[in-house]
Amino acid sequence: WFIVSPKHHQIHHSTDSRHMDKNFGSSLIIWDRIFNTYYEPNEDTAAPDFKCGVLDKNRNVSFIHE
Repeated sequence: WFIVSPKHHQIHHSTDSRHMDKNFGSSLIIWDRIFNTYYEPNEDTAAPDFKCGVLDKNRNVSFIHE
């Protein structure tokens, strides 16, 4: 309920529109639960066709722009 697992973190990198802007916490899930950005991993995230990546290739030009 509090600690981020790899399964939770993969949602943050998903290209699925249901997962956009979800699971921002890098170590604690509690912040996502407080700010209503938490997505519980389930059978759709365990599927072999689960895709991760960046949709907008020009979004992060460098770490300075972050």
